[in-house]
Amino acid sequence: MTKTERGGKPKAPSGKSGWGGWRPGSGRKPTGAYGYDRRGRPLAGVSHHARPVVDPRHPLHVVLRTTTEAPRLRAALLTGEMRKLLERRAGRDVECRVVQFSIRRNEIHFILQAPDRDALSRAVQGLASGFARRINRLTGGNGRLWLDRYDARPLKTPREMRACVEEFFEPAG
Repeated sequence: MTKTERGGKPKAPSGKSGWGGWRPGSGRKPTGAYGYDRRGRPLAGVSHHARPVVDPRHPLHVVLRTTTEAPRLRAALLTGEMRKLLERRAGRDVECRVVQFSIRRNEIHFILQAPDRDALSRAVQGLASGFARRINRLTGGNGRLWLDRYDARPLKTPREMRACVEEFFEPAG
């Protein structure tokens, strides 16, 4: 008895099953939960592809984005609390080091140095949870503060590093 006689799907030609793998147009469609681009199309959020390999010689540009309901991060009280957290963290002996940071209206940019992927992950999770606890306590909020996974990319050349640092000093909105 063949598979089709039992009611199953027919096998693809050449012995391949035809199931799974990449197909054009497949996958979860963006819902707009992460905002919209300039043309009004919904954004999909941070890619779930494997993160880049962490090389201790290259700093990383890390971005954390807030939900649309979150308070503005540049409020004076919130900014002061975030600075205190970063200063206290700088005094401790930790593997991952925050070289520079910029607080924007709905996102925080960091330049971090990490020896490996695990140290980077622990550091960003610790910063994100610390920020969330303080912001929720000060604003009386609760629940989710961060939109999606953090976004990290290595800065491998002096030109990339310079462009990233110049971006930090633009007027924030």
